[in-house]
Amino acid sequence: MLEFFEKDNLMFLLTLVSVLIAMIVCVTLLFRKKETKETPYDETIDEYVEKHRLAKPASAFILSVGKNKPMGNEQIAVELKLEVHSPNNKKYNTEVSWLVDSNEMKNIKQGETINVKVDAFDDKIIYHSSEKIRLWQWD
Repeated sequence: MLEFFEKDNLMFLLTLVSVLIAMIVCVTLLFRKKETKETPYDETIDEYVEKHRLAKPASAFILSVGKNKPMGNEQIAVELKLEVHSPNNKKYNTEVSWLVDSNEMKNIKQGETINVKVDAFDDKIIYHSSEKIRLWQWD
């Protein structure tokens, strides 16, 4: 047993323990960093909320309700053609895709006038005034 603690074996054992400790620290830091890192999806949501906040109130007449696509969690992606009446009394037609809770679909009907918000930087981007109905940006 005494020969195990000779200088060469002791150096090998010390090196092995040091490498293992360094690996454990690195793995721990990597996993901790992944847990706290904000995802691109979170950044997109934050940007959306800010753009929705800055958008100008307006109204829109629903010209047509296009295809509906169930998206899970009782949400539906719906395509609409709108006649927008902007804050500066300008009227124009545009198409939007919104993510709508299924229980809110009863409020999205052809021929209805709804409250919307016009993006502050691009008047072709139309948000519903309710944050429950979101602009659908992916296909």
